[in-house]
This record gives sequence, structure tokens and C-alpha cells, in this order.
Amino acid sequence: MAKKKTSKSSTSKNTSYSAEIWGVLLILISIMGIGTFGPVGSVIKGFAIFLMGVWYVIALLMCLITGVYMLYKRKKPNIFSVKLVGLYLIILALLVNSHMQYAIAENLNGKAILEATINNFMDTGILEYVVNAGGGIIGGAFTVLFTYAFDFDGTKIVIIVLAALGAFLTFNINLSKIVKVFKSVWNKVRIKDSNVEDDDEIEETVTRDGRKKEKVSKRDVEDTICTESLENVKVYSNMSEFREANKQEEQLQLPINDKPKQEENNTETDNKNYTLPTIEILDKVKPQGKLNTTEFLAQNKKALETVLADFQIEGRVLEIHEGPAVTQFELAIKAGTKVSRITSI
Repeated sequence: MAKKKTSKSSTSKNTSYSAEIWGVLLILISIMGIGTFGPVGSVIKGFAIFLMGVWYVIALLMCLITGVYMLYKRKKPNIFSVKLVGLYLIILALLVNSHMQYAIAENLNGKAILEATINNFMDTGILEYVVNAGGGIIGGAFTVLFTYAFDFDGTKIVIIVLAALGAFLTFNINLSKIVKVFKSVWNKVRIKDSNVEDDDEIEETVTRDGRKKEKVSKRDVEDTICTESLENVKVYSNMSEFREANKQEEQLQLPINDKPKQEENNTETDNKNYTLPTIEILDKVKPQGKLNTTEFLAQNKKALETVLADFQIEGRVLEIHEGPAVTQFELAIKAGTKVSRITSI
């Protein structure tokens, strides 16, 4: 008997409903823990404090965001994505820093840090909240690990590196782009400073006597050039003055322009006795014969076939249609040859 095809659809529906149910539960847990509603809310809040210490609100908010995501997307989130891993590193840096400060204040070292964390929580009870819980059991475990490996001073450096790495992963920061931005800003600042220095540079100008030298800045020189050029500019109040000024300039230019005309007239008077030669002294054009002779067409045929052979195309010229302006060569190509191979030659 054939298997039923509805099994896959039923499993997909069940998984979608399970994601929604888990989303609702996570939202409910986070709200109860944040608001501390009744004994259940107190237990949730106490367990969050046991995990993350003074940063317990982050755990509850992560539950709330995950629940909303599962309820909206109807699927489980990828908890090991690049951005989330970066966020985990930032949170871990916060937890280790808080618990290290707690250990320094209580003069704890090594395993005593983790034992004090557990005993502190067990002595107070799950319904009562510790005033200074550091970074919780997570922060305590990593603090013991880091202090064993790097001591307290080295642990501070590790915390900074973890926070920086987490920021790079979470916000997708590229270190090369940051370096380029700093370089461009630095170059702009340097260019501005160089322009200011160039403007303030002092130049030496010599008087007409060649004796005295005065130091003048470039800005003063530019100002003098601008004022001298503006003094020679003519200003007209209306169009009639402008037209009269143009007429006067044209009258001043007329005597200069008349000289070439007089010289041309003189050359014409000097060449009156010259007689032009006749056309009969030129050679007659000899009629050319027909260009597309039989030998010429045979050479073109052979050249065309050799070109096809060079490009590994099997073909030969069947007929030649000679016209007054264009000569057509009819080709026979092997079957299966693409036309693009011939046109691309």
C-alpha cells in the first residue's frame, strides 16, 4: 500500500505550533520575572540572579525578545549567528567584570570565588535576593578560569578584548574601514593646515630702485591684484553709452585694418600683365581596365578558403557573382558550423 502524503504537512504544523507555544511560555516567564508577580515570579527572578547576578535583567529581556521572535516568525531562532555570538561576548565581559570586582572586594581568589557565589545564594534562599551577587554563577565560573590563567590584571585585558570583539561582531564593524576613515580625516586636517600655512607665508617684494625689500603676505598680494584689476573695469549706466563706446573702439581699429587691404590692392595692380595657363598643358586621364579580372577573383577565392582553414572551418567557394560595385562569393560550409564563427573572423 502507498504511504500517506499528509505526514510531512502534519509534522510541519506541529513544529510551527510548538514554536508558538515556546514563544508564549518565554514571554510569560520574562514578564513574571521582571514584575516579580507572586512566588513564581520570585523564583524566576531569583534563578536569573543566580545565573547572571546583578545583570539578571538581561536574561529576562533575552527571554522576552526570543519569545516575541518565535511567536512572530513561528520558528526557532539561530542562537549561534554571528551577531548573537558577538552579543554573548559583550554580556560575558560584563559578567566577568562585575564578578571580578565582587571577588576583589571580598578578598576571594581561585575556587573560593565560585564557592562563595554558590554559598551566598544557598544561604539566602531562592525567594530572597542577594544585594551584591556579582556576575552570578556564569560570571563566577569564567572569573575563576580567567584568573587562574591570566591573574586579575590579565583578566582586565581579556575583558577589554572580549568586549571589543563582541562589538565588532554585533555591529559588523570592519577594522580596515575604520583605519581608512581615520586616514581620510587626518589627510583632510593636514590639507587644511597646509592651506592656512600657505596663505600666511610671507613673500618678499622688491621696489623699482632695487634697494628696499618689503615682506608682504600672499593675501595682501592677492588683494592688491584684485583692486588693480577692478580699477580698469569700465562701468556703463545704460545701453546707449555702451554702444557709443563700441563705435569709438571700432573707429580706432579701422586705420589698422585698412592697411592689409591697401597691400592686397597693390599686389593686384602689380600682377595685371600675368596670363593664366590653358588646361591643355595637363595630361589626359588614361582609362583604367576592369579591376575584377579572372586572376584577381581566383586569388580572392584562394585567400578566402585559406582564411577559413586557418580558423578550422571546413568550407569552399562554390560560385562567384561579380557585380558592378560588389562581388559576392557563395560559400559551402560543413553542417553544424555556427554562423558566429564565420562572422567573428
